[in-house]
Amino acid sequence: MIRTTIVGVTGANGKIGRALVPRLRQLGYKTLAFSRTGDTEGAGDDELDYSSLDTKLARCDVVIHLATLNNDAGKKDIAAFRAANVTFASNLASTAARSGVRKFVNLSTIHTLAPEKTDPYSVSKREAVAVLRQVDGLCVSNIYASRVFALNGVPSGIAALFWHVAPALQPCVSFDQLAGDLVAEIESNAAADRISSHPARTHILYRWAKRAIDIAFALSVTLLFWWLLALVWLAVKLTSAGPGIFAQTRVGKDGAHFTCYKFRTMSADTKSVATHEVTAASVTPLGKFLRASKFDELPQIVNLLRDEMTLIGPRPCLPQQEELIHERSDRGVYAITPGISGFAQVNGIDMSNPVRLAQQDAIYLNTQSLIGDIKLLLRTLVGGGSGDKVRA
Repeated sequence: MIRTTIVGVTGANGKIGRALVPRLRQLGYKTLAFSRTGDTEGAGDDELDYSSLDTKLARCDVVIHLATLNNDAGKKDIAAFRAANVTFASNLASTAARSGVRKFVNLSTIHTLAPEKTDPYSVSKREAVAVLRQVDGLCVSNIYASRVFALNGVPSGIAALFWHVAPALQPCVSFDQLAGDLVAEIESNAAADRISSHPARTHILYRWAKRAIDIAFALSVTLLFWWLLALVWLAVKLTSAGPGIFAQTRVGKDGAHFTCYKFRTMSADTKSVATHEVTAASVTPLGKFLRASKFDELPQIVNLLRDEMTLIGPRPCLPQQEELIHERSDRGVYAITPGISGFAQVNGIDMSNPVRLAQQDAIYLNTQSLIGDIKLLLRTLVGGGSGDKVRA
């Protein structure tokens, strides 16, 4: 006889918990529903308060940790957030490890993946993930959820319209998808991190709007700043030997190769290698200014018009950067078009660390949205990120 998997759920009286616990019971799991008061409105097989955690966790095969102090609690004191989101999570995980729990699933937020998020909630949830990774003897998975929507009771036509529009504007996820991701972690014996979000790239509104912005930007630069392009090209030609435009093969969407254009910032005899492998001596005096101001990227309006690049996306690499290509392929990054700027770039991460870069690209892949892209574009325009660094 196969024993029923017992799942302990903390924060079971919250919005997600009240929906998740009955779903788990429907799927055949036995549940222990933990909450601060012990009242989960009959959701779990057993309803318990947190004082029973020390004795009851030994019954659990898996713990799903939903309990959290959110921004909507009205608190601003980082100490309160750390007590609820870090200390409690750490103590719970340590107890789970001592009790022989097979798997600990921590529900986090995509805000922890954005370094610019420095509010107490995001900081405390980020610290919780770091603390949980240090717990010995426990298999821990983190699920980074975007904003969760449950449209029960909403007319099907309105719900369908919502899911055609909302994910294009901001990262969000349905309760059904989040529940599926949580159940997948219950059934897995491996530690893993996953993002639970409805992919914007599958929505025609997002694709059309993103393409329209790319074309509008490229045409605006061409029509309004053609004189600046001509002056920069002439300055490059006059200040160092070689062509004004530098053309280089890069890896694009679906792994296809394309020719990427930039104003030349290095001496003409520089080897065609990744920027971080080039010495600073190879960069021309004018090139230093062009790279710092990002003016060197302007010729990529040609790539925008050809739909080979987009304004915001993972930076395209060279065909010989095999490690980065492998890491990106494993994470599905080549499902989207490369960008002139991107999430990793504005956060100061370049191609010298292929694994970390691919991880950041995967975060963008799973959380991209029109509002997010506009924010990244604005951060780029005001000087966010430094581009790929050359060797000293």
